[in-house]
Amino acid sequence: MKDIFYLHCMMACLFIQACNSSGNTILSKESTFIDTVAINHNMVINDSIAINNTVPNAVIDSKDAFLQMHQDTIFFQDKKFSGTIFNLYPNGDTSMIAHYFNGLEQGLLKKWYPNKQLAESRFFEAGKKMGKHIGFWEDGKPKFEFYFTKGEHDGLANEWYSNGQAYKAFHYTMGYENGSQKMWWENGVIRANYVVKQGRRYGLIGLKLCMTPQDSLDYKFK
Repeated sequence: MKDIFYLHCMMACLFIQACNSSGNTILSKESTFIDTVAINHNMVINDSIAINNTVPNAVIDSKDAFLQMHQDTIFFQDKKFSGTIFNLYPNGDTSMIAHYFNGLEQGLLKKWYPNKQLAESRFFEAGKKMGKHIGFWEDGKPKFEFYFTKGEHDGLANEWYSNGQAYKAFHYTMGYENGSQKMWWENGVIRANYVVKQGRRYGLIGLKLCMTPQDSLDYKFK
């Protein structure tokens, strides 16, 4: 009887250990942490990024000849790329770092000026802009502040001239203007001041836009 009792105890212990081991394996697959990305011998980028279900530790220079873009999807050696892409200034300082999964942007994208001032910080999910996107002029003054949901402007959209004067203060709901919309000239004079309700504009519309929107798609690999 004692032998049977001991045998049952051993089997129970093995079962519990297997369950715990299985649970740890599943947990480790849920989130991959990229705490430090070694770019070259002189620089280590500390992003402390947690990217769920996604980016492995592959790190590729954006100038790599095997790295190609086709219709907003990144390929490396003819396969959809998953990993981190970086770009350096001639002096070795980092100008850009971005993360990809299955060829699409995933997680943080950051760009810096040559003086190491942050230029842009954006976030993506499966290639679509999400959450808060911010940008700065080279002297550190704010340049833009946008909010996105599934790639669409959703919420505040603020922009500033390089002198610090506000340029735009718009409001969006899933890509459509909604609510108060204001624009200013660089000297602070109001340029447009209107409200959008149910797709119709009321108020001072102002002149046709002649500035290039700051939220340009032309930022990759520069």
